[in-house]
Amino acid sequence: MRTICILTFICSLVWGCGSHSDDLVLARVGQTEITASQLRDFESRLSEQRKTTKAGVEGYLDYLQTLTDKEVLVQEARKRGLADKAEFRRKLKSERDMRLEKSFLRKQIYAKIDLDHEELRRHQIETSRDYAVKMQRIVVPSLEEAEEIARALRAGADFGALASRSIVDSTAFMQSRFLLFDEIDPPILQEKVFPLEKLEVSEPIFYAEQYGVYQIIDKRAVEVEEVRNLLEPELFAQKIPAMVEEVTARLRQEIDFQIDQQALDRIAALFEQGIDNISSQDLETVLIQFKEGRFTLDDYIELTRMHNIGFGDDVRDRVHWFNKQVVIPHVLIIEGARAIGMDQEPDFVEWFQRREQAMLLQAMRNESIADIFVEESEARRHYKENPDKFKPLESITVQEILVQTEGEAAFLLDQISQGEDLAALAQEHTLRSRSKTNKGEFHIHPYETKNFGELIEAARGAGMGQLVGPVEVAVNTSELLSGSGMSGGRYYSIFKVIESTIGAGPEPFSKVERRARALIHRDKNNRAFYQFLLKLRYEYEGEIEIYHDNVEELASAPKS
Repeated sequence: MRTICILTFICSLVWGCGSHSDDLVLARVGQTEITASQLRDFESRLSEQRKTTKAGVEGYLDYLQTLTDKEVLVQEARKRGLADKAEFRRKLKSERDMRLEKSFLRKQIYAKIDLDHEELRRHQIETSRDYAVKMQRIVVPSLEEAEEIARALRAGADFGALASRSIVDSTAFMQSRFLLFDEIDPPILQEKVFPLEKLEVSEPIFYAEQYGVYQIIDKRAVEVEEVRNLLEPELFAQKIPAMVEEVTARLRQEIDFQIDQQALDRIAALFEQGIDNISSQDLETVLIQFKEGRFTLDDYIELTRMHNIGFGDDVRDRVHWFNKQVVIPHVLIIEGARAIGMDQEPDFVEWFQRREQAMLLQAMRNESIADIFVEESEARRHYKENPDKFKPLESITVQEILVQTEGEAAFLLDQISQGEDLAALAQEHTLRSRSKTNKGEFHIHPYETKNFGELIEAARGAGMGQLVGPVEVAVNTSELLSGSGMSGGRYYSIFKVIESTIGAGPEPFSKVERRARALIHRDKNNRAFYQFLLKLRYEYEGEIEIYHDNVEELASAPKS
């Protein structure tokens, strides 16, 4: 019996034999273990592209190499004091506090707000989301024509017959689907058309330099569940202020939160003299006190650095704002979260450990490549040897007018030929949303042939500044003016090419030197870091141990 106990004790020291715990130890770097659960967690967070292609033991050994490399880098970073640098601690604390704040708000405020069906239904009715409508419209260029059409429709005229006479547009609005209040654009239609009864006709509505007459052709009731995603955030926003007041009042009592308002009021005067001139005695001034500690002026200055706050010339106003909107809520929430142990919850601790490790890895990498420099000659050589990398992205910039009919396009083309300004006509007539506010100008790329095939083909054969068209083109609904009610289909384009980089050579070195240096810098950084890692592997070789028997046991175990 004594022999068995001694054997078990020896095995526990080397993590390798005898009875295993549920979490196999696969490797050790110094005093740090790497376990099966850590490896599985690491693998689960990898994208499919980054997962190893090797199977079984070889695959796990691949992952173990990465995990031991990470641990070596972290231990070296700690050995060099990178974890103790002020900027590192500040950034880590900032991220930790931000996550703790969000966790507190989510669990202590948002999760405790209840919304019942009656509240949701009441808000649905108040916001006109209890019904949806279908509508149709006729669009004409003048108010007189629109008024005549509205009168005729109210007198019982056939919509289809009147629509066939429209020279601009007649269509079932938004593909004749039922629309919620929120889905109707522009807003003037929400106000003037949405409230109409079934078959009621609107007054002429002016929008996008034309007049529309709208008719509601159908209405249907909308259930709460259909619009819950719209209702809940708005009701939450209404309830949050009262809940925050309730929670913060309770917190103040529970943690004995005491603010020294006179000390806070003195901060502006101290900052006006310069933060660097504040004495060590003043830095110890207690601004806020609570059961488990205190918040000093030194902490306050750290908080300004965490938020990257500059106080400029209006120091007093900015300090007052910062105290009220940032400092007091921040300290209250953080200390309240700590008081109920949220920073000790397993999920939070695990996240913090992972985040600290990631930041240490980045800090160690940055230090290992800090001395890398790229000479101009290196950048110039890379530029000459790789001209394709420095060609501009191929694109064509056009100035276009897109209209519904070939007749309209031909009429506008004739106007331009007689001296009318293409830009002005584009702003007035084009139906393409992306160029409406830019005098008809927009750019397209050769890889966008699926959406702009005919336009690209016509533009390729055009000379710079040459007027082209009418060209029949396919246009998606998403490309058309929002709220126009028009759907995708065949339209007509007239345009001129105002800029093209199709077939262009590399840009001048003076223009791309920074990019050339960055490309070289990236490659040199990667090589230097890999050499640094190889050196560390050699230095830590005696500290690293892989337990192959346990890796084999893990590989043979069924995956859960």
